[in-house]
Amino acid sequence: MRSTLLVAIDAGTAPGWLRDVPAVAVLRRVWLQNFHLAEGDVGGLRGGDRVW
Repeated sequence: MRSTLLVAIDAGTAPGWLRDVPAVAVLRRVWLQNFHLAEGDVGGLRGGDRVW
C-alpha cells in the first residue's frame, strides 16, 4: 500500500496546486528512496538498496 497521503494527493478530486507544494515533492522523493512496492505490500529497502 502506498502512502495514503500521496494517494489522496494524486487523486483526480484533489486540487492540482497540492501536487506542486514543495513538501509533497520531498515526501514523494523520500518515499521512493526508502520503500518499494512488491505485489501490493510495502517493504523497506535494505541499506545497500538505497537509490541515491
